[in-house]
Amino acid sequence: MKRSLHLLLCMAIFANAAHSQQLEGIGATVMAGHQNARSSANHLLQLSPQGINGFTDNYRSVGIEGFYRKGRDVYATELTFNWQQRHHSGIQYAEPIFNSIRLKYGYIINNNSKVLIYPTFAAGATKFLLSTYSFENFKMLNLSEKSLAIPSFAIGISTDVLLSPFNHAERYYLGWIAGLKAGYNFSLQSKKWMMESSRIAGPPYATRGFYVSLAFGAGSFDFVNSGKNP
Repeated sequence: MKRSLHLLLCMAIFANAAHSQQLEGIGATVMAGHQNARSSANHLLQLSPQGINGFTDNYRSVGIEGFYRKGRDVYATELTFNWQQRHHSGIQYAEPIFNSIRLKYGYIINNNSKVLIYPTFAAGATKFLLSTYSFENFKMLNLSEKSLAIPSFAIGISTDVLLSPFNHAERYYLGWIAGLKAGYNFSLQSKKWMMESSRIAGPPYATRGFYVSLAFGAGSFDFVNSGKNP
């Protein structure tokens, strides 16, 4: 009997604590970090003019994310831009980039109103773009762009920290957010490379790789259906 009462008491405390964390609102962050795209260096060598080398599988990354939070659910849209330095041989240059746009869902697993930890799953599309050209007499000549668009996905873990104080009197939060995001990107394989509007021969490719980024932004949240302040 005592064990049952103790269990019920613990459940009530947990339910009350979880109930108190029901925040609803929107926010946006900018992100900067590192993205790995496994085997992309080898594919870039095959697509670039002969003699250009030095490609890597590592990219600098920046992005933006907008999200809506309701209780423990987080719905987001993210757009990322990834690039590495341009490479050249003589007057021939090559610049690789890839961009992704995805819809993301996360579920907050901890019970802390100031530090939010949530696993995420995202789905969308990624586009690789390799621009090659010659640069002579301060002019860009013979620009050619080869691209590959593929469905892509990501699984990850995010941590958001609400930096500003809560307004307990008005029952809302309006302030800064800092975050850390890490995970793994993957995609379907495709060899449907395009140059301008025409199909071209190219190696089959599927993006794979880890990512990590820091985020900073702002958000506005209201307390909803809450019995007490967090």
